[in-house]
Amino acid sequence: MARTTPPNSSNTTSSSTSTTTAPTSTPSLPVGEEIRLPDYEDRPTLLQRGPDANSPLVVVFHGSRGSIENIQKRSGLHLDGPAAGVAVLWLSGKPLPKRSWNTNNRCCDPASTHRVDDMAYIDAALEAVRSAGLSPARIITAGVSNGAGMAVSVACKRPKVFSAAVSVAGWMPVSCRNTSVSLLAIGGTKDDVVGRNKPKQMAKTWRQFVVQCPDNPTKETYGAAHIATWRRCSSSTFVRLVVLDDIEHLWPRFEFYDATADIIRVALGKV
Repeated sequence: MARTTPPNSSNTTSSSTSTTTAPTSTPSLPVGEEIRLPDYEDRPTLLQRGPDANSPLVVVFHGSRGSIENIQKRSGLHLDGPAAGVAVLWLSGKPLPKRSWNTNNRCCDPASTHRVDDMAYIDAALEAVRSAGLSPARIITAGVSNGAGMAVSVACKRPKVFSAAVSVAGWMPVSCRNTSVSLLAIGGTKDDVVGRNKPKQMAKTWRQFVVQCPDNPTKETYGAAHIATWRRCSSSTFVRLVVLDDIEHLWPRFEFYDATADIIRVALGKV
């Protein structure tokens, strides 16, 4: 049976489907301790630690022509993540001069045109996190737009490292077969940047080729948010699809659905 009462969310004050919510207070941005990577000095890399070395870790990818500062402002994850007991690793695309991610050598410019090896950078950042004394119990990826494509791509390429991928207004840029990686796909019905049906297509593909799930999902409705969750999929995974009526290409933070709160639930293993 569909639920119609809104779920718990963090820092949400808006009741409109067209207005995102603003945090009550935002410190100077970007936030996090600098991780120095000798071969990637032009790519700011910031870490926010959780309460202990084993805290779950969210690896975050900004969108095309974006930055850590931009995605922190949009998501509020720099505030809500550590407060909930989740560590956050903030990564930066290579400036060429604008920053983007090479998800599959075809998208997205300028990183794809220059054949940037983003996987080597991501591997180096994760190794630096381990060298800093962290041993996360769970590591997930999350990103928006081009960053969402990178979050999915890296999870597919490193299935033994990541337990879940979160795509916010994104798509599936690479083939992914028979891995033990869960998926949270979020998108709006007015997203004409990556396509209105991309989240549904991604969730369907994931259930068919990446993990095997029961036929009938749990369905929930909170205002304009329609959520379908396939639990108990193969290898203890899940697939979660969030479709938002009349929402465009953005990171959703509404009373009826907060992507940041859902990402934290995924990181904590509470989906």
